[in-house]
Amino acid sequence: LNLLINSLMKKQLFLVVVAALAMASCSKDESTGINNGNAIDFRAAMQTRASETTMANITNFFVTALDKNNANYFSDAEFTKDGAFFTSTPAYYWPSDGSNLSFFAYSPSAADLDATVTINSTTKTLADFEPATTIADQKDFITATATGSKTDEAAGVALTFGHRLSQIEIKAKNDQDAYRYKVVAVRIGQPVSKGTFDFGTESWNLETDKVNYTVPDFGEITLNGTPESLMGMGGSAMLIPQQLTA
Repeated sequence: LNLLINSLMKKQLFLVVVAALAMASCSKDESTGINNGNAIDFRAAMQTRASETTMANITNFFVTALDKNNANYFSDAEFTKDGAFFTSTPAYYWPSDGSNLSFFAYSPSAADLDATVTINSTTKTLADFEPATTIADQKDFITATATGSKTDEAAGVALTFGHRLSQIEIKAKNDQDAYRYKVVAVRIGQPVSKGTFDFGTESWNLETDKVNYTVPDFGEITLNGTPESLMGMGGSAMLIPQQLTA
């Protein structure tokens, strides 16, 4: 049974990771005036994937803007859903010279992710991120980048968020009449558990830390010919994308 379940886990993890990896793909200094028109706001969309965070349940995200001189126009501002748009308090206004702003957005907050977000002219990272060891406590991590100017005042800046973690669900089945298998516990064994995300390249730099992620306790499951989820009440795991070596 251990060999069967381990094999299934490796196949499931590898397939999900591959899908996630396939998804994830100087000026002269001048002072910039502030435009007194409409405030900066966003209209958001989500890349398609069954996941924890969707357009139906996202209520806020955090944005840093860099101006034409690559200086921080504002940093880690919270934008909250307000009808069809996401707006901030206090409001931020567009540069009056019509120049572009570059936006880097993410959700949830750095505090919820228990990691350090740094976005400026030289560094754009979520550093030393580790998914919670308890699967039920793990959070989805989404990011988006965009550019905009005061021509976007009316429509709002479009942000399309991408999922930056691999969503993993373990299933198992037994289609052999000669044997009966009962599953009492499952874990995802020793994937890399720590990494730094680059907002610019939308890629991960993995470290060497590894842990076991254990599915919360569930009642004994007798396998049959229909694949059955072995995730208990914990939901899908959200882990750093990677390719494992068996």
